[in-house]
Formats: sequence, structure tokens, C-alpha cells
Amino acid sequence: MKHILCLLLCLALVFGLFACGQTTPDPTIVASTITGAETTAEKKATLNDGIRAFSYEQDVARYSVDDWGIHREGFHNATESIISSKEDAIRLAKNEVSIAYDEASVDYDDTCDMWRIGLFNFDSGYPQTTVYLTGKGITTLIFSH
Repeated sequence: MKHILCLLLCLALVFGLFACGQTTPDPTIVASTITGAETTAEKKATLNDGIRAFSYEQDVARYSVDDWGIHREGFHNATESIISSKEDAIRLAKNEVSIAYDEASVDYDDTCDMWRIGLFNFDSGYPQTTVYLTGKGITTLIFSH
């Protein structure tokens, strides 16, 4: 009886772990508004345009107030601007930096209605500056790596 119970638990564990890797979140599901003016289809198209999901709350939890490279004030994007594409988000992020970057990555948190734009040069391969924008285009945080 113990052997059968052990075998069943092992099988449940193996199939449970296998199943964990099979599901991925659907990036087309949008719970909140991006700019407030688009239709659901337009929001889905925007998020499918090479934009990955991320958690703003998890990112902010990583940064300490005393961390070097954290900027929380003095931003250029202080008034609302419509973000209807990843190009809009990149353009607004580039407003905040004085260095000319040639590459960008764009992520969106639909729970917090926040954009994360990583700016970098092709030869570095990783973001050298990360700009966080609200869904209305207002900069809230910049992290310079």
C-alpha cells in the first residue's frame, strides 16, 4: 500500500512539474487601459507588437531609496502624453536621457498601467538606462545601470 501511494505521489509530482512549463500568460489579455482611448482590439495589437509583460511592483521592490543610479524626480515627461505604441513609449523614454541609445526594449504592466523601457547600445546587449512611464506618459522612475 505504501509503495502504491509513493508511486502515485511521484507521478503527480512529475506530471505537475511538466504541466507548469506548458502554460504561458496570454499577452493579449488587457485588464486596464493603456491610453484610455483605444478599443480592446487596438490594445491587444499594441501588446502583441513585441511588448513583454513585467511586474512594476516587483521592479520597484528591488530598488532601494539609496541605490546608486535611481532617479525619482526632475523628469522631462511631467505632463500627460498618449502612448499608443511601443514607439511612443521609446520616444518618451529618450526624452529623459542625454545619451543617444540605438536599441530599446519595451515591457508593459497591465495591472499597474506602467511601461518599462530599457535603453541600450547594440554592443552592450543589456539596458544601460531603464525608464518607467505611467500609461499616460509621465515618468515616475529612472534607473541608470
